[in-house]
Amino acid sequence: MDNDVATVAAPLKEVRQRDIRTAAGQLEIDSQLYSWLHKRYR
Repeated sequence: MDNDVATVAAPLKEVRQRDIRTAAGQLEIDSQLYSWLHKRYR
């Protein structure tokens, strides 16, 4: 039973980490865009 749970949980964990990385990358892009706009329209 525990083995089944681990088999299902492993891919979910992988997807979750990938989503977190994507969100972090998006946040980085947004902050760069924000700083660029701030400099341009100050």
